[in-house]
Amino acid sequence: MKEGNGVKQLSAAIQSTFPDVTYEQWVEAADRALKGKTIGEYYRKTYENITIKPLYTKADLPVGYERMYPATTSDNSWYIAQAVTGKTIEELHKNLLSAIRNGQNSISLTIPDCLDATAFAKLFHHIDVANIPFFIEGEEEVIPFYAFLTEGIKGSAEREKITGWIGTDPVAVFCRNCYSSQMMKMFYSIWQDSLHYMDQQFPNLKTIYVDGTIYEKSGGNAVQQIAFALATAVEHIEQIKKSGWNVEQIFSKIFFGFSISSHFFMEIAKLRAARYLWKKIAESYHVRNVTMDIYAETTNGNKSKLDPYTNMLRIGGEAFAATIGQVQILRVSPYDEVFGEVSALGQRISRNIHHLFREEAKLSLVSDPAGGSYFVESLTQQLIEKAWTLFLTIEDSGGMLSSIIEGKVQNQVAEMKAVKQSDVNQRKTKLIGTNQYVDLTEKLHDPFETAKNQAHSGYLAVSDFYQVIEKVKAGTRLDQFFTKVDQASEGIQPLQCFRLSEPYEKIRFEVAKYENETGEKPTAILINCGDLKDKKLIFDEVSEWLHTAGIATEISQDNDFDKIIKESGKKLYCFCGNDQELTAAFSDIQFIVQKYPDKGFIIAGSKEADIHNKFKQIGVQLILNTQEEQVQCLERIVRFFVKGE
Repeated sequence: MKEGNGVKQLSAAIQSTFPDVTYEQWVEAADRALKGKTIGEYYRKTYENITIKPLYTKADLPVGYERMYPATTSDNSWYIAQAVTGKTIEELHKNLLSAIRNGQNSISLTIPDCLDATAFAKLFHHIDVANIPFFIEGEEEVIPFYAFLTEGIKGSAEREKITGWIGTDPVAVFCRNCYSSQMMKMFYSIWQDSLHYMDQQFPNLKTIYVDGTIYEKSGGNAVQQIAFALATAVEHIEQIKKSGWNVEQIFSKIFFGFSISSHFFMEIAKLRAARYLWKKIAESYHVRNVTMDIYAETTNGNKSKLDPYTNMLRIGGEAFAATIGQVQILRVSPYDEVFGEVSALGQRISRNIHHLFREEAKLSLVSDPAGGSYFVESLTQQLIEKAWTLFLTIEDSGGMLSSIIEGKVQNQVAEMKAVKQSDVNQRKTKLIGTNQYVDLTEKLHDPFETAKNQAHSGYLAVSDFYQVIEKVKAGTRLDQFFTKVDQASEGIQPLQCFRLSEPYEKIRFEVAKYENETGEKPTAILINCGDLKDKKLIFDEVSEWLHTAGIATEISQDNDFDKIIKESGKKLYCFCGNDQELTAAFSDIQFIVQKYPDKGFIIAGSKEADIHNKFKQIGVQLILNTQEEQVQCLERIVRFFVKGE
């Protein structure tokens, strides 16, 4: 049978190849398609001072390129480490059993204050601790937990079956709790004694934790997170070496923690860069074939109490980045964790994200899925170089402990935190449902409801680890190990965790409180100062800004300012127009401002400072300027609305 023309054309198309196109030709074609813009306008800088380009090619790979993390294992699965909680030992035990039945493959929990030796046995009744690895990370409470574990699991044969990761990071503890130099020295001593003890009692547990999560939670960028975590690991190694451990033994006990933000590709590159540099550090200690066990948790920094279901989308993307970055242990924070009490839905969604990625997307079957990407490899290489430079700076200045005592680390993180918060406040960074696309109809949670922490409050009230063992044998409860004292007056500068949405939440809750107390829905009337048909853009812009504060808007179709105010009876009015229209309406607005001194008036649409000042002189103090920080502008508007200031 003869081939038809269509078959011949298809055959020719299959055998043909695309012509080679240079990068310059691509840029030229892109510039033409952008119609007035250039491709150069789409370059952007990250918080790590890395330039992100619209297109990456082979030329962007480093000279002598090799894959930064050439994983070859057949099983790239991860342990599900959702933090199980409970108000009582019985409830915690029930929830732990339920989590395991629903697919959690690690024993991960928040250590309860009410734990003692008797309660320990109840907590792990009918749980196969010999075949399910532990994953517990925390602060000082981990030290007594070691003794509870020893008291609860008898016999060397049984203890050898216990595997997993249980640890605390002294450096993170110091930074969170403002330890003084004397307190640091004592805690490091207790910690080292606990490591020796646990190595003898539970040889297959990893207990040296490097907590890199605190640097992301406090505002640090990816470079800082990698460098500070590696410097902390080296600090631990040097401290533990003094007590007689060899470096191979130390490396075999170390595991790392990182917090994963919504910067998807940067987070993947961060994990890959950390692995590469850890391997190089191991080589400098003459340790070969070292692995880097990484625990990852989705960040709390971008989670919001406003429109909280958007948090589900955030945790999904962050968990995806962690799995592509091939972590060993993953915790997906429930979407409603910001409220303190996690719902059954929040727990289920977080746990099922793991199952979707493993069972449906089959991500556990792929080795280093990001490897070979020109973009990811270039990003990884730049993070390696920048993090290594910062790491060496820390080492040259005396190491991580010296740097936190002097406040160098805290100052760097605080500077980056301020930049990130400013970007959100100016809406350069969008938080959907918080500073853009706000749901005015949502019922806000109790603004005074804060996260409830089961952990202790105070400092560990023992001078050595063997006191801890004796106290546990004597029946001491966990909360009795701590003394409730004020933060040390001579303590170091703390690293303070934060959430980007907090300034907006404060504004929304204040407006909601006003509405609950007065029964009045806060509303602003938008008044046109020119041609109504040209105002859609400015009306939309003003409405979006005011909605962010929880203030509804209504558009007046009238041009009679006095009539509008008399008929509406509202408290807040916004005159909208461009520079020429507002200038032309100046006298009329001045009359209204003077006639209604109890009303609030906003000017919107002008970008000229001279015009702003002119209106301020007649008593219009509320200028809505989309070029300034949104939070500051909204705070002024809300102060008037709520307090009449």
